[in-house]
Amino acid sequence: MLNLNVPKLKDGKYKIVESVASDSVDAMMQELVNRAEKIRNGNVDPTEDNMLKITNEARLLGTDPRLIDPDAEVDEDGKLYQAAENIYQEYVASRDF
Repeated sequence: MLNLNVPKLKDGKYKIVESVASDSVDAMMQELVNRAEKIRNGNVDPTEDNMLKITNEARLLGTDPRLIDPDAEVDEDGKLYQAAENIYQEYVASRDF
């Protein structure tokens, strides 16, 4: 809508990078599943926990668990590390020497 100049993608397509969830991320996701089941069964007051809150936390968890728990384990194979490494490699490859 703003008609801004947007750089073209290299090779005309996105670079898809997959990362495997760590054990701590799997455990946190299982906690979210358990909370959702309790909500579905009517065992939780909606003012205490609800599906919108769980959905938001799952989205944050998918980015980095430290967005939910600042003391969470640092995953060097996680999305943020992979993104930082890819951005750095593109920078190195494209800079003028």
